[in-house]
Amino acid sequence: MLGWAYLLVGSLYLLFKKKVLALAATLVLLSALNVLSTAGWFSWLNRFPPYVQPFEAGLTSITMAGLLASLNFLEDTLTSGFRAKTLWALSYAAILAGAAWALAPLGISKLRDTPAWCLYCAATNTVIFLFLYWIADVKHWTKWGGFVKLVGSNALLAYLLAYVAYFIPALFRLTADGTEGWHGVMRALLFAALILTITTVVTRFKFKLQV
Repeated sequence: MLGWAYLLVGSLYLLFKKKVLALAATLVLLSALNVLSTAGWFSWLNRFPPYVQPFEAGLTSITMAGLLASLNFLEDTLTSGFRAKTLWALSYAAILAGAAWALAPLGISKLRDTPAWCLYCAATNTVIFLFLYWIADVKHWTKWGGFVKLVGSNALLAYLLAYVAYFIPALFRLTADGTEGWHGVMRALLFAALILTITTVVTRFKFKLQV
């Protein structure tokens, strides 16, 4: 599903060619479709095969929200100067979080990709993006990220390794699936560290996955 999200958002980006208002309207439309889907308006489609059903609007809305944030940080399409970019990012994150709060009655669930979960993720990631942009692009403090440099050069392997654990019972116990609270957070961090370590070791042996 995530691959379809990337494909759709990439196609819309090429279609509108950085027309921010058009891309923002698309984000609103995708979020609205996700609201209707979560509310059960499209449940009648369940009797059809999966390939006939519409794309995953929730994941696509997160991807589109990230695209809009990247236009602010990485280009001067929306703003120019760090102060202006910061104000835009914080305002954008506040709007996303406000919409998520309003849609919370529909549930906050990752497994169901509910609108509130998607929008809260988009808002949080925008703030994290701002923080990393300040560290790396404004202050030029980049040496701290050296430990993930190898992983970044072999990102597809890291992405697939995480899913391997879900098909091997012995490894599935290492995931954070089914956990909650701080215990779940720590399990998720440890599992992520394991994936990073394995990817780093394998990459050092010159094994890479490429599309």
